[in-house]
Amino acid sequence: MDSPDEAPYFCMADTRCRLCQFELEEGDLVVAHIGGLRFSLEFNLRMSDTISDDFEWINLHTCARPRCMLEGRRVPFFHNDCLDFRLYDISDALIVAGDYAFDPPAHERNRRSRRIKSLLAPKLRDELQIRLPVETLMAIAGFLVCEYAVITTETQSLGTDVSDMTVDIAQDVYVSYTTIEGLRYVKSIGNTAPKLCNEDQTGLLSKQGESVDASLAGPTPIVKSWWRTISIPCDVDNITIKFDGLKVRGILIHNETIPDGTSNYVGWVSPEHPNNVIDITTFDQVNTFSERLMMTFFNCNTNGITGYTAVTSGISVTMIHARENDSTGFYADMDAAFSRDFFIYMPLDKGEYVTEICRRYALAAGDRISACLVFITNKGRNTLFGTSGPPESCLALDRILTPAPNGTQIWFNDSTSVYPKSLRYLAVDGLAPPVQRPFPPSLIPNPPYFWTHNTESWFVSSCSMEGIVDMTICRDTAFDHRPITGILLEYENGHRECLGQFRFDKTLKKMPVQHTRDLYISSLRTTRSYLYVADITTSPPHGYGGLSWMQVSRYGTLEWWSSFHHSIVRYTSITGQLTNLQTPFPNYTKQI
Repeated sequence: MDSPDEAPYFCMADTRCRLCQFELEEGDLVVAHIGGLRFSLEFNLRMSDTISDDFEWINLHTCARPRCMLEGRRVPFFHNDCLDFRLYDISDALIVAGDYAFDPPAHERNRRSRRIKSLLAPKLRDELQIRLPVETLMAIAGFLVCEYAVITTETQSLGTDVSDMTVDIAQDVYVSYTTIEGLRYVKSIGNTAPKLCNEDQTGLLSKQGESVDASLAGPTPIVKSWWRTISIPCDVDNITIKFDGLKVRGILIHNETIPDGTSNYVGWVSPEHPNNVIDITTFDQVNTFSERLMMTFFNCNTNGITGYTAVTSGISVTMIHARENDSTGFYADMDAAFSRDFFIYMPLDKGEYVTEICRRYALAAGDRISACLVFITNKGRNTLFGTSGPPESCLALDRILTPAPNGTQIWFNDSTSVYPKSLRYLAVDGLAPPVQRPFPPSLIPNPPYFWTHNTESWFVSSCSMEGIVDMTICRDTAFDHRPITGILLEYENGHRECLGQFRFDKTLKKMPVQHTRDLYISSLRTTRSYLYVADITTSPPHGYGGLSWMQVSRYGTLEWWSSFHHSIVRYTSITGQLTNLQTPFPNYTKQI
């Protein structure tokens, strides 16, 4: 037999079992579907690995990316237990039905599991014919979620075929629906030509025959579903309905010339949305898109907003969230999609609102092009959502939006719908041409010496030490060393500032400091020599215990230089500068 290196490569299509349609996790025993009745041998999943199957003489690349340098044919994977549990052969309809148009958010996966348990518990009660408490039935159902999902997927795909159907919209047509796991989907299109269709990652949820301008009341059946506007020219009588064997997956107009059909249109989280979309890297208005673009929004300057959180890779923004209540659910979705990104929180004071949203286009660390956003408020606050560049790159900003003081809905692309993942497109009513403006002096860093010796992305925040009355410390207890990642500071005049990476879903501790003279900041290094803030106290330390301490007075400026590995604190006053860079290394290693 030829060498395994000469065997054909197959790439993992996604990280989802096509039978139960739940996530495949590292270490799961999985099987790849090569085609027809061909399957790989089972193996323990390791992402970004290459598995050689000598029996089938193939190489399996567990990349799960839409684009892979190996360019192997993308094949679906199964949990080995799900494949053993199945009752029928794997059909084309089953494979296509599990091929999601986009990844659902993390909270939708949990909602689906709860939905299945709620459907299964009454069935168990009827089958067992034993009076059991609801809690007991739900607990039993929890152990059978995957099996129930496999049975549902199999039985509903039996006797069905993947097909395209042509509908003459000049004639009467009819609509039928099907229910899958408690959600109603469109099974076939009829009546009149649909103008708006509502979809989630698996297919169309509903359709509306009203005009595009009509108000569509009520929530969508599933969180984070997407609306697409379908424009039908007057001279078109036929539309094509794409059917995956279970439900409608898309609607195409016969004379659409956009390549790749259903993958090339814009999906909106609401049917009421602006029509003009711009590319913030070029400022060009965009009419055609190479990706399956999905547009969501955040509310800017509406009542009740107390701040904004942006998630950034350093060279670009990936998400913006307006904090309007105490909900922390969005963090789970962001961690699932952007586990290695940085969270920047910009608090707002009473009466403060955003007056300008600007684009910073410059060189970041390592001479990488960076297209980030800067928020400017009516009280002079300037916040850069992205990595800080060297002073020579901080020359000018381009103002792209001027939100209304009484509220503006700002649309941006869901970062998972473009490659590479980034916030690239914006849409808002009344979009004006960009205007160049001076770079705020407060955002021009005075870089310490490690800036020139390190190519990491650095996120810089600073605050005055005068007038602070309260500090809320953010500690990440998910790590064994429990680092302090950020601080939210409150001043005697009601002003608020944020240092480092502050998240409301982490362990928070509020510490009054109005009657203290000095603060004591301790630092340590991990076993890999990453520098972190270990503790902040208002009293002198009693024994150092291996910690490196800084004494910070209640005047001067405190800076927090964060990277994806380090937290460097620098204090500047009239008496000089202090940093935590002198924190001892655990062993001899290369310094920052």
